[in-house]
Amino acid sequence: MVTTSQQLKERIAGVVVGLPTLFNPDFSINHAGIRRHVDFLIESGVNVLMISRGVSELPYLSPEEILAVTTTVARQAAGRVPVISSTFEWWTGQAAEFVARMQDTGADGCLVVLPPYFINYTPAWHDDAICRHFEAIARASAMPLLIHERSIMGHEGASGAWGVGLVDRLADMDQVVGMKLEGGDRFYAQAVVRKTRDRLAIIGDWGPEAWLFSQAFGVQANIGGMGPYAPRLEVQVWEHQRAGRLAEARQLINEVMTPFWAVWNRKMDWVAAMKACMDHVGLPGGPMRPPAAQLTEEHRWQLKQALIELGIIQ
Repeated sequence: MVTTSQQLKERIAGVVVGLPTLFNPDFSINHAGIRRHVDFLIESGVNVLMISRGVSELPYLSPEEILAVTTTVARQAAGRVPVISSTFEWWTGQAAEFVARMQDTGADGCLVVLPPYFINYTPAWHDDAICRHFEAIARASAMPLLIHERSIMGHEGASGAWGVGLVDRLADMDQVVGMKLEGGDRFYAQAVVRKTRDRLAIIGDWGPEAWLFSQAFGVQANIGGMGPYAPRLEVQVWEHQRAGRLAEARQLINEVMTPFWAVWNRKMDWVAAMKACMDHVGLPGGPMRPPAAQLTEEHRWQLKQALIELGIIQ
């Protein structure tokens, strides 16, 4: 485990891969498959491993299972790369208790996910409550914390991002080391980076196309959807960008990654598609846990053909 918040902040850079939770045919957790996947990703050059709400299917896991998966990932990583896990959409007391227990898993940091709705969200009222939520978690544990940007339900049911002022307040907490941005609003991301660049490590979760833009204004880490099964492509994009070879980075994105996303977006469940691609490249993808739907054979065939056409598999 990284011993300080500052050390984790400094190590959050480059390619971050969100880990799908792997299941056996009977829907029990495939810990052997997870260990194999972790080794594959680290050996491919990935910089950070993440267990998060969506890709890791936290709605389908119990708190005990989240801790068990985190322990498996952290032990297999063995300090080679940082491991960031996550809370789920729990009230403050449950979240604080959970993060206190997470210290024993070996994880390096924890994403804090809020309950999904703040009805008629008003920053002047709700921001204090959100800050108290983080403060309670920090009192319960020395675990470094990251903000997980999720839309907040506002007036008349409209969803919106966390206020930049709220992010600024949280960034002043010593244990808050980073933020996972996934809303896709580039102007909002720029405002967050301008306000907090000296305090937070920002992780973009918009795919490699957006990273060409976001890295220029200070987003130092990125999650791309192809990481779990084709991590070397994302590592190549990162290395090209870091070396200033932007033409090479654009070529990979335009000729391989974006065309593949065009296939992926044919009304497929994105985690199910990710696991099918893992199966196709020889990794233990496995099934979705019910009631999540499995891909049709037609969808699996489409993904395989696209992987072949783009040279990802033979």
